[in-house]
Amino acid sequence: MVIIILAAAVVATVAVIASFGVGDRSPGGPPASLANIRGAVPVNLSRGLPGAMKSGQLVSCPGRACVLVGSGTGLSETDLVARLFESAQWKDLPSPNGLRSVQLQGLSCTTTSTCVLTGYYFTTSPKGLTRGFAEVLGNGRWTLTRLPVPRSMSSSLDSVSCVSSTWCMAMGTDWTGSANQVFATIWNGTSRRLVPVPLPSGAWGGAQAQATGVSCVTASWCMAVGFYSTHTIAGPLVERWSARRWGLASAPTIVHAARSRRTSEGTELRLGAVSCVSSTWCAVTGVNSVAGALESTDRAELAILSGRSWSTVLGAS
Repeated sequence: MVIIILAAAVVATVAVIASFGVGDRSPGGPPASLANIRGAVPVNLSRGLPGAMKSGQLVSCPGRACVLVGSGTGLSETDLVARLFESAQWKDLPSPNGLRSVQLQGLSCTTTSTCVLTGYYFTTSPKGLTRGFAEVLGNGRWTLTRLPVPRSMSSSLDSVSCVSSTWCMAMGTDWTGSANQVFATIWNGTSRRLVPVPLPSGAWGGAQAQATGVSCVTASWCMAVGFYSTHTIAGPLVERWSARRWGLASAPTIVHAARSRRTSEGTELRLGAVSCVSSTWCAVTGVNSVAGALESTDRAELAILSGRSWSTVLGAS
C-alpha cells in the first residue's frame, strides 16, 4: 500500500493561518477577505522556533494560540516534540509519544491543553506495513489511544477534526490486501466507534482512495475531502457527515479541464485539505494534474463552497 503524504497541505495550512490572521471572520461566514488582511505577516519557520524543535509538521490554532508538533533537534526522526505559540512567545508542551518510523498526518486542538494527534507508523513484523495511531493531549500529558480501525493488512489515520474535548472525527485508510477503503472513527472521550464511508460507484477497489482532510463544524456536520481512483484516473472525493452518517456530496469541477485544447490531454483532481466555518461555507485545496502528450503539469486549486455551489477562486497556471 502506498500512502500519499500531502506535505504541501501542511504548508498551505500554515500560510492560510498567516494570511487570515486571528479573529478576522464574520460569525457563521467566510473570512472577511482572502487577501490583504491588515496586520498579516508571513510565517518564517527559520526564525522564532525554539531550539529544541528541528521541524514543525502539523499546526492547529484554537483561538489566539497555536500548537505546533514536529521532530526535535538532536533527536531521531521518531522523537516528537510539541510547542505552544501564545502571546508572541513560544512555550513548552508535553512531548507526544515517539513511535518507530512515525508519520504525522493530522492534528486538532480545541484548547491549548486538549489536542488529538493522528498518523501512522511502519511495523517491523511484518515489515513494511502501516498501523494507524492516535494520541490525546489531556491532563498535562499525551496518551496513546486505540481508535478503532478495520482489521486489515495496513491502515492509517490521515486527518482529524475535533469540535470539543469530548468529540472528534478521524478519517482513515485501510488496505485489505485486495481492496483499498476509506473509513471514519468517532471518539467521544470515553467510547470509540467505526463509521463506514461510501465511495463513488466508479471507484476501483484495488486502487488508492484516501480522505486526506476533514473539518467539523459541529458533532452533526462535517466535510471530508480526498480522492479516489478509477481504472484510468483519479477523481475528487467529497463526503458530508449529516444525520449521523457519511454520504457522498458534490465535488468542485476542474477549472483547467475546459481550457485543455489537446485531445490527448487528461485531467484529474486530488483534493487535499478542507476548512469549514459553517455548514454552508468551506474552502478546499487540491492538485489538478494535466497529463499532456509530452509532459504532465500540476496546478494548485482552491475551491470555495458557498451555499450549495462551488466556485474556483484560484487555479495557478
